[in-house]
Amino acid sequence: MPETQGARRLLAGLNYVVPRLKILWADSAYRGKALADWCKVVGDWDLEVVERTPGTQGFAVRPKRWSVERSFDWLSRSQRMSKDDERKVQTSETLIELAMIRLLVARRRWRTS
Repeated sequence: MPETQGARRLLAGLNYVVPRLKILWADSAYRGKALADWCKVVGDWDLEVVERTPGTQGFAVRPKRWSVERSFDWLSRSQRMSKDDERKVQTSETLIELAMIRLLVARRRWRTS
C-alpha cells in the first residue's frame, strides 16, 4: 500500500479525536497536491511537507522532524517501550502516555530542585 493511502486510513478518524489539530507535518514521501487537498477537505488540516534544505549532503537536522525523532528516542528509553509486544492498540497508547508522563515528571523535578 502506498504511504499516502496509509496516511488517509490513519487520519480518517483523527478529526473526531483531536479536533484542535490544524497542521500536519509530513516527510517528503507524502508530498503531492492530492493528499494535501484530501487533508483540507476531511479535517481542515494544512499538510506541511518538511523538505531537505537544497544543497545539503549527509546528515542534517531538520527542526520539526528532529522533535519527532527526539520524542521517539525518549520513548524507546523506557524499558517497556523498547519492543512492541502488546496485543491491543489501547495498551500501547496507555504505555506511551505513561512513559511521557514519567518523562515530564522527571523533567519537572529536575527544574525545581
